[in-house]
Amino acid sequence: MFSVANTGSADYCSTWKSSLEAKNVSASCQTKPIETKEAKIQVVKRASVEVQTLTDKDRTTEEPRQYDKPSLYAFLNRVTPLMIRELERNAKSTAFAHLQHESKKLSIVQLGQFRQNEASAKFAALCIATDGNELAVGFGALQHDDWCDHQAKLAMFQRKDSSSRAQVFDMDSCVSCVSYNDRKPIVTCGMYTGEVLCWESEEQIQVASRHSGRVTSLQWRPIYEGKRLLSAGIDGALKLWKIRDKSLNVSEEFVVTTWDADAKLTSRVEAAVGVTCTSFSCFDDTQFSIGTEGGYVMVGSLTAPRAAFGAGKKCVTMSYKRHQGHVTSTYFAPHSRNVFLTSSVDMEARIYSQLQQAPVISIVHSEQLVKAVWSPMEQLHIVTATCAGLVNIYDIRKPYVPLTLINLESRLTDMAFVSHEQIAVATEKGLVHLLQLPESTMRTVGTVADLDELVRTLQNTVVDFV
Repeated sequence: MFSVANTGSADYCSTWKSSLEAKNVSASCQTKPIETKEAKIQVVKRASVEVQTLTDKDRTTEEPRQYDKPSLYAFLNRVTPLMIRELERNAKSTAFAHLQHESKKLSIVQLGQFRQNEASAKFAALCIATDGNELAVGFGALQHDDWCDHQAKLAMFQRKDSSSRAQVFDMDSCVSCVSYNDRKPIVTCGMYTGEVLCWESEEQIQVASRHSGRVTSLQWRPIYEGKRLLSAGIDGALKLWKIRDKSLNVSEEFVVTTWDADAKLTSRVEAAVGVTCTSFSCFDDTQFSIGTEGGYVMVGSLTAPRAAFGAGKKCVTMSYKRHQGHVTSTYFAPHSRNVFLTSSVDMEARIYSQLQQAPVISIVHSEQLVKAVWSPMEQLHIVTATCAGLVNIYDIRKPYVPLTLINLESRLTDMAFVSHEQIAVATEKGLVHLLQLPESTMRTVGTVADLDELVRTLQNTVVDFV
């Protein structure tokens, strides 16, 4: 079935290279070609213009037309002097000085408040004084049943910065009045115990005397380089002080008695009357007005011949129709020689002329008056403060209604002008309000002649405005 046989050799050629070459096929691209496009700019189309106006070379100038007519020249020569004269008259005219638009409402604006936190917690701001840049505020208790032994304070505030820290002086009793010297850095304060304290540039000046009762008024005499001080007390004494060698000494002492106040009381025993307020005349520094307990109003003189009473001399030269209550303030008019202003707890503010005993004008309020002061600029305006918290501005030509008012809703204790248009008001809560008065009510529109003429017209009559 099977046999052995020999056959020749057989050759088979290899094909692996040819098969490899068949699989590797070269190609330049196996995807679609990418389309590209070149562009120089792809932003919003813009246009640039170098010049949009004419150049100086291209600009045409037109010479102004010249009018050289004889008639125009003659017209200008004729009317120019007339126009100049009328303009000068209008500049000096006061025809529209009191013109006010009915839609314009006058109002008093509160600028800020001053508070001494430690003192105002227990005491009220009883009195204030100002030299324009600084406010001196005396703190104390409103009621005193017996001798005052309260630890009160005197605070000095910077008017232009109500947030600044005040300079505070501790007092052994309540401060009843404060006064600045208008020529030197001197501040004085009167105490409930009768003492008069004085500082010059923060250095305390020694005081050699005192009142036997509460000090109610401190007034610097206008001349003598700020070295004369008049103090008044509830003991009826008026003391004229003189500063010498860092010491404050009494140079003269006066007294106000019941016989000075009312000639009808001469049948009774003569006794001292408590003085509540004084004010020097701006025209005669030896003359001053006096207000007392019981409502008596007088004018005194430092040079008038006088008799002695006790340790003092009499100084009253004239007495006037009394108020029905204590006089709270008196002020000579800064614009007229013979006119002075008073206020009282009988709710009346009165304007007196030295030439007659009865008041010329009487303005009746609904509450007791704390103070009444003249406007430093407007001769015919006064400002009043009431216990109910009202500050009123009156024109004395028509005082039946105030020009404007503000209600601070707190009992007021004192008031003083800081500048021509700003006023400071103290309250029983220990606050001092700085108020901006309307410019139209404080500007100068009247004259001294207007005030004198008004007083002369109303003399021999008492005009009551309720």
